[in-house]
Amino acid sequence: MSALSGDVALFTHGQFSSVLAARWIGLPLAEGRHFKLGTASVGVFGYNPHHPEIAVITGWNHQHCLESGLSPP
Repeated sequence: MSALSGDVALFTHGQFSSVLAARWIGLPLAEGRHFKLGTASVGVFGYNPHHPEIAVITGWNHQHCLESGLSPP
């Protein structure tokens, strides 16, 4: 994924998102079971601003943003 530049939006099934979250931060696939994503919620992946080589999950399970029309953090 680091070969991409700019923002990317991905719409997917919750189980795939959980596995993607685990892999994003360098965990084994099986650890995706610890990342429950609710229906119609938003997860935000990014990089640590002080250490841009470190992948982080900056937001997870944001639902209030969708209901209020606000953008996720």
